[in-house]
Amino acid sequence: MEKVTKGSRKDTKRSRKDSTKGSMMKTSKKLTKKEMKKFSKKELKEYEKERKKIEKEEKKLKKKLIKDAKVLAKKQAKEAKQTQKLLNKAKKIKKASKKKRKLETPPLIGQGLARKLQNEVTDALVHTRSLDNELNLLDYKLMDIFNAVDTCSIAWSDGTEHNCASAFQSVPTSLDAIGYHAVVRHPIGLRNVHTNIQRGNYKDIMSLSKDLRRMIHNAKLYNLPGSMIHADATRLSASLQHIMSKQQAQLSMKQKQNSVRRRQARNASPEQYDRKSPIATSGSSLFSSSSSSSTTTSCELCSRYERPTLPGDNCPIGHWICGDCRANSNVATSSNVIGKSVRVWWPSDEEYYIGRILAFEATSGQHRVYYDVDHDWEFLDLSTQDMVFLE
Repeated sequence: MEKVTKGSRKDTKRSRKDSTKGSMMKTSKKLTKKEMKKFSKKELKEYEKERKKIEKEEKKLKKKLIKDAKVLAKKQAKEAKQTQKLLNKAKKIKKASKKKRKLETPPLIGQGLARKLQNEVTDALVHTRSLDNELNLLDYKLMDIFNAVDTCSIAWSDGTEHNCASAFQSVPTSLDAIGYHAVVRHPIGLRNVHTNIQRGNYKDIMSLSKDLRRMIHNAKLYNLPGSMIHADATRLSASLQHIMSKQQAQLSMKQKQNSVRRRQARNASPEQYDRKSPIATSGSSLFSSSSSSSTTTSCELCSRYERPTLPGDNCPIGHWICGDCRANSNVATSSNVIGKSVRVWWPSDEEYYIGRILAFEATSGQHRVYYDVDHDWEFLDLSTQDMVFLE
């Protein structure tokens, strides 16, 4: 056994005092009699002061915690009341909606509602654009360019026809064309172009030609030279260039004709303006209420041509006028034609579709016809169409 010296004992006592002093100084508890004997009077006074300070701080913290707890409890109570009110309102709304559903038809949800709103917007847009002559002419030119590209075809040696735009109708999927979307950054198809035209998204012809050229560029970028789609893309490019140059030539010819007409009008005498009386004026009614399609077998305006047998199994009932009367500018622009409902024969579908004539485009001599079935419009030459006017 090792002997413990006096110095070592003193060191152990000091270390004990320091440990007890440090531990007691941190707490707010009072010292016992045994612990008080270990410290001097000065140390005890200092300890008592620090102990009182700690007690005060602890009381302040407790008060703050209690206040915060009360504030949180009040906020939670208010939120609970508000949520309860909202739940009660939601229950009332559900009950009212259930009662309405029993009486009314179920409302459209999701894609059906979005499609309905989209159709309403397109209807309003088409009707407003039809009132403006410049927008009417722009829409006609856009559809003329689109139809020229969409109907581009070539004849093979065996007599069959190949539609060059058949592969360009929609954007190919990743299953149809592997890695297409990695190569082509901005894909577009003819259906996208058609919807943009129908909704009036193109402000000029250059924006349409830009989309069509981008579609052709995408096809040439993905497909190898010598392939069928690459060759079709070059044919579509040639067709687009041809129709654009044709429209430019027509515009220059129209400008020349207008300048000639202005010169003639300046040099003409007032007697030369006497014209024949029009076939149908805007004030007179185009179709008499007494006449019916079953009794009349000739044109209801001039009665010079007999009514032909219209195509299709079910011959539509309605008023018929000949092509010469339809081509007359006085009839074409009259209120008796504009706004009328018609049945138009579509040879591709072999069916009659009901449309409404919205406007007349003077430069082409065609009318804008709007179909309620698919909310699409097109320009038609009424003098060459198999159609019937509805009452």
